[in-house]
Amino acid sequence: MSQVITKPLILRIKCPVCNMVDEIVLKPEYFKDSLAGIVRIPIEHRTPTPHMIIVDVDRYGFVRGSYLYRETIRPTTVRIDEIIHNLGGERIIYILYYLLRSEKIYLKGKEADISNVNRLLTLLNETHKLVTKPDKNTFSINLDKLKKPKAALRPLRQIILYTNGLSTNDAKAEWIRGEYSRLKKALEELRDVISMDRKWTLDELCGSLVSKINKDDLRLLLDILEDIGYRVSSKIKDAEYKVKSLFI
Repeated sequence: MSQVITKPLILRIKCPVCNMVDEIVLKPEYFKDSLAGIVRIPIEHRTPTPHMIIVDVDRYGFVRGSYLYRETIRPTTVRIDEIIHNLGGERIIYILYYLLRSEKIYLKGKEADISNVNRLLTLLNETHKLVTKPDKNTFSINLDKLKKPKAALRPLRQIILYTNGLSTNDAKAEWIRGEYSRLKKALEELRDVISMDRKWTLDELCGSLVSKINKDDLRLLLDILEDIGYRVSSKIKDAEYKVKSLFI
């Protein structure tokens, strides 16, 4: 039987695009509070053209998936490091959550903070969500008093955590934009699936979606649906999932 890693483990990964071999240091703390027991790690290469692969590794040290994320990393003028530095990683995690859960948002706060969020919205192709005058269907975000969402935020924290391991601004932008888009598409699929007249296990829900997600992603997305009014807890059979008892 495989043993869960208890100390840092070095994995060697060969890129299917350029055949470069990278060493990944896998640490036990990466899996804290994880239902899936999987981490998603981006690896950036610059030759023959800038590209990125994603490696999914489980808590036993086995590679569960390795695939091309973006054959050509797209250039951007949005400075990710500046946004993270100015807003702070934790606030960006909260903002990503509120962007996923909301169709329309209204920003309040310091002009500099609003400017940085606008730059983030530009990167994520979500500027259409921003309104200048709120109504009853608008979610207001007060950047001066940004509240921690009552949800399992682990996948969003991983996005920010692994951004730091990428060396170029373009790769960081590609990673954040791509992961946000992946979760957004999965959320759209999940809305339809969870509305069906039946109960689900977490494995069944993950398997029902075209988007590639694990249980940690699913837990976040289910919490978002619960937040916006879906009766998620009544649709889940797994004892390991209780919507309001697993907040981190």
